[in-house]
Amino acid sequence: MNHFAPIGDLPQSFRDEQRQLSAEGITTWEALRSLSDLELSRMARSGRATARNLKRLRGMADLVCCLNLAPADAALLMH
Repeated sequence: MNHFAPIGDLPQSFRDEQRQLSAEGITTWEALRSLSDLELSRMARSGRATARNLKRLRGMADLVCCLNLAPADAALLMH
């Protein structure tokens, strides 16, 4: 998987987080991976997204970018 590939559709459990990321202009796995804890917390405070789910998505982004996994495989590993 390309680091700069678009995040695409996420599972329904992440719909609020996907909306928040899109609103912030975060559209690629690499951009999501590079967010700091402070940035994730700020996003969680400003919308319906939760810090927990945003951190899970950042973990998935790490797997997608570093191990070249497909997003679905990264999601399975996060469980």
